[in-house]
Amino acid sequence: MTQFQSRIKHGGGTHNVDVEVEGDRALITFGSSFTLRLDAQNVDKLRHLLHDASIAIACNKLGE
Repeated sequence: MTQFQSRIKHGGGTHNVDVEVEGDRALITFGSSFTLRLDAQNVDKLRHLLHDASIAIACNKLGE
């Protein structure tokens, strides 16, 4: 099993984000209240969405 962890700041404070990879699934846990269990294809979909959001935020900052 492989594990990753980070603390992510958001509008309401800070959450631990944990990712555990076992076999062909990743379990992503946000704090103690929300989890996603994803296969590789859906991890990539989430990664693309987050990347697109990051680009949109950067573009908004350029327009300020």
